[in-house]
Amino acid sequence: MKFQQFKKFIVLMTTLLSLILLQVVGFADEDENVTEYVGPTKAMQVYANPVPNKQYTPPPASFYQYQSLDTERTTATDIHVTYIGAWSNEATSAFEYAASIWESPIASSVPIKIQVEF
Repeated sequence: MKFQQFKKFIVLMTTLLSLILLQVVGFADEDENVTEYVGPTKAMQVYANPVPNKQYTPPPASFYQYQSLDTERTTATDIHVTYIGAWSNEATSAFEYAASIWESPIASSVPIKIQVEF
């Protein structure tokens, strides 16, 4: 009798877990502002939030190691940025600085190509 109850419990839990996973996947597909990243050939779109956010996340420690050195910094990642539209010098400098921060913790043999529009 206990084996039958255990078997019913396993079937019930498997069914519930499957339904939960289907719901999670379904919610991701319904959001029109989210693009699923499949591989290097599919673009990922990121949209700006018009609401100001005062949260600050500092760069990783590996980024600061290279700022104190006088030598040319070498990274394991190449980030190539293509600017579309009218970018001011300040905006371009800020984006290049952000890209250099991301180059420090990411290790990729495949160049990362970013297309930004302002």
